[in-house]
Amino acid sequence: MVVASRKDEACAATAAELNEQGFEALGVPCHMGSTTDIANLVRVGHDWFGALDIVVNNAANALALPVGSFTEDALQKSFEVNLKGPVLLIQEALPHLEASPAASVINVVSYTKSMAAALAPKAIRVNALAPGSVDTDMLRNTGPEAMKGMAAACLLRRVATPEEIAAPAVFLASDASSYMTGAVLHVDGGLVTR
Repeated sequence: MVVASRKDEACAATAAELNEQGFEALGVPCHMGSTTDIANLVRVGHDWFGALDIVVNNAANALALPVGSFTEDALQKSFEVNLKGPVLLIQEALPHLEASPAASVINVVSYTKSMAAALAPKAIRVNALAPGSVDTDMLRNTGPEAMKGMAAACLLRRVATPEEIAAPAVFLASDASSYMTGAVLHVDGGLVTR
């Protein structure tokens, strides 16, 4: 598997941890707002493994500004990472996905239903993973009070561990979900039901 992050150190650490657990992992630094980085990510991953079967769009940029205070620069950064990057990643990976007998795209972002409709004739499934609050650096950077509020917002009264989001992603990538496309799998501790 290929793991990507803007930070070289994060890529190397995650790949090393996965390799220690017995997986074959490669870390590739990539900024989802950069078409050059996206092309490099797909090329390096495909060259290393010889195939590309699954794409997980998990990059996110929190637009931490209140409504009415958005700046053009902040909106542009969010657009590049949250919309442009995932769309261009799928586009770059599409020839490899079309060649795969088990192609799957997992979006932890929007636009899943339209992508599912467009790619269904090519036997490429597109599903979304809609997580609640997850214990990541981005969430921890909001501070303890904000984290406490996010935990209180869901029925389970806690934030998810990264592993609790990874397992449903594995399900969506596997044959166990072979008849699912255009679906949104909510893994949010009961946030949606509130």
